[in-house]
Amino acid sequence: MALSAGALGGTTNITLTGTGFVANALVDIDPGGTPASCGSVSVVSSTSITCTTSAHAARTFDVRVTNEEGQTGTLAGSYTYQAAPTVSSLSVSNGASGGGTAMTITGTGFLTGATVDFGGSSCGTVVVVSLTSITCTTSTHANGVVDVTVTNADTQSGTLSSSFTYQGAPTISGVSPAGGDIAGGTAITITGDQYFAGATVTLDVAGTPAVCAGVTVVDINTITCTTVAHAAGAVSVRVLNTDTQAGTLANGFTYRPPPTVSLISPTGGPTAGGTAVTISGANFISGSTVTLAGVACTSTTFVSAATLTCTSGGPGAGLGDVVVTLPDTQTGTLSNGFTYQNPPTVTSLDITSGSTSGGLMITLTGTGFVTGATISLGGAACTSPTFMNSTTYTCITPPKGAGTYSITLTNADSQNATLGSAFTYLSMAQLQWQRGAVSPNPPDPDTFGPAAINITHTYTLKNVGNASSSTVTVSIGGTNATGWFKGTDTCSAATLAAGASCTVQATFLGGGLPTGAYTATLDVTATSGGSDSNTMNGSVP
Repeated sequence: MALSAGALGGTTNITLTGTGFVANALVDIDPGGTPASCGSVSVVSSTSITCTTSAHAARTFDVRVTNEEGQTGTLAGSYTYQAAPTVSSLSVSNGASGGGTAMTITGTGFLTGATVDFGGSSCGTVVVVSLTSITCTTSTHANGVVDVTVTNADTQSGTLSSSFTYQGAPTISGVSPAGGDIAGGTAITITGDQYFAGATVTLDVAGTPAVCAGVTVVDINTITCTTVAHAAGAVSVRVLNTDTQAGTLANGFTYRPPPTVSLISPTGGPTAGGTAVTISGANFISGSTVTLAGVACTSTTFVSAATLTCTSGGPGAGLGDVVVTLPDTQTGTLSNGFTYQNPPTVTSLDITSGSTSGGLMITLTGTGFVTGATISLGGAACTSPTFMNSTTYTCITPPKGAGTYSITLTNADSQNATLGSAFTYLSMAQLQWQRGAVSPNPPDPDTFGPAAINITHTYTLKNVGNASSSTVTVSIGGTNATGWFKGTDTCSAATLAAGASCTVQATFLGGGLPTGAYTATLDVTATSGGSDSNTMNGSVP
């Protein structure tokens, strides 16, 4: 027989070869059981008959030819009724569009001589391993999802729909984030095309490869994974599918150390925000963001790997961290680096006038003072600014020409407050005792004894101010004033020009005093423009 098997439903065209066939011969399959007559019998010649099978149960049967005069000929076990093959699974569900994917097809009813078709492209090197297994190798085909069909020699076929995907090599269009910590642990998303289950991801293909951990093929266009530790620098990213096709994005990911923040200037600003700040540190990159005390900075600008600038957002309150966050989510922190605070105010001074020579300690009262503030008086820096508390500061007035000036306190965060017409510089006499002509200042107290005799010291009074004194009065006071005698005095009733001097003699009357210790003061006062005093000690043994 030219075809020895066919479908259970019949309609298989078969050819019988033998001898002695005559016109009107009949053909039966399974003559010993429940015969299935072959229809459309055509006696081609005495050696050849064709016919079409009718339906019958599955099994292998005898085939009998009966001539018109009743003579018969039988070919035992020559034709098999069989079910159509089925395809249940493939060992590989995707492969390269260029072919060459070896696979195993599992199903039922596979017969020797079967062929395999992948979306219209024949699978080559077909081997029917058994009724349930076939192996073959795919040939070329356009990208896409195709049906897989097994066709037996009897033309019956079985199909597993949309079971195999022809794919090109994977491509990578982007990696997000594009960088991460050298310690690894950065969750990245790779986008592109032709990604399939089982794909692997490698970082730094040409150097020291680092296999990305926890690879998940989300869909044909997306893969996620987590980086592992690697040396700093840009590395290529490679996706490898199970069909050995691969795609690479050169310098697709950059391993970098985390940022560090070492300094911010200024260190604070108003609670409403709007303060321009400069942040210094290391390992900054373009796209970095900044928060100050938990509030996002605006207009962040990448200046260099060591410098960022931005404007404080608002509202904010109090002291907090400065945090720089890279696009890869790494962060650097300066603890308690920025303070949101309202601007200071200056409401009053304890002293509102003084000499143009300066040197006067004044106290400022107000609000919002912080340590590290500077103070200027009429544009000249006050010396020794000292923070007492948030409402009190002291400083020493600088020399300045006569006039009335504003005073300005500037906090370390550059916020400032000004009290207008706060202090008046006056041209003033300043009286100062000296002892003799050479000592710039007398000892205080100045000791005369001990001696039971009269002892005289000569004092020089000098006007060290920048204006003439008014009338000067010199006196000896204190509880023991009578123990001294004021002798020659060129100062009393005098007017001393700036830089001018006069003398006074003071005598301790030890020769006439009882035993004991005596203290008095030598005082000088101008009607306006200065005063001074000096303590004097004496004792009688």
